[in-house]
Amino acid sequence: MSEFPQFFGVSPSQQNALDLFKGEWSTRLPDACGLVASTGPMRGCEDYRIEWFERIVGGFTGKRVLELGPLEGGHSYMLEKGGVGSHCNRS
Repeated sequence: MSEFPQFFGVSPSQQNALDLFKGEWSTRLPDACGLVASTGPMRGCEDYRIEWFERIVGGFTGKRVLELGPLEGGHSYMLEKGGVGSHCNRS
């Protein structure tokens, strides 16, 4: 047992930062990022509804978006990836 139990015994990394919230995270990250926040079914970063809406409005490039209650940022990620010009979160 370490004399400093509040400290990690491993080197800092993005995965270790996510692991601080293990069991608390709902959104599954995109497979391509190589990080695991949740193994659950919620794919907020790959939501077909956002893809559908992007097609309906003719793309997000240059548009302004007000996102209400972004949860863990999955939809924000998709909007940014789609080229949103201005993005504001209100939780």
